[in-house]
Amino acid sequence: MDDVANWDCWGACGEMKHVNRPVPSSAPEEAIQQLLSKARFVFGDQDWSAWSWEAREYAGTGRTPRTIRFRYAAGVFVCVKS
Repeated sequence: MDDVANWDCWGACGEMKHVNRPVPSSAPEEAIQQLLSKARFVFGDQDWSAWSWEAREYAGTGRTPRTIRFRYAAGVFVCVKS
């Protein structure tokens, strides 16, 4: 995936741990990496594989917005096919 768009990114683990971050004009993988940076700042470094991650497209695409889900495994994000 190399689509540049505006993304609203979310990460969550259980009911109490969650972060979000809007990331304009980027590829979804870059947007999720920026969200991970925020998650590390808020919750410290940890095993992120238990978290759910997604990027939701927003603003001015002229088409139905996409939602792309990711999982974190072996230190990298992998796109989850819906």
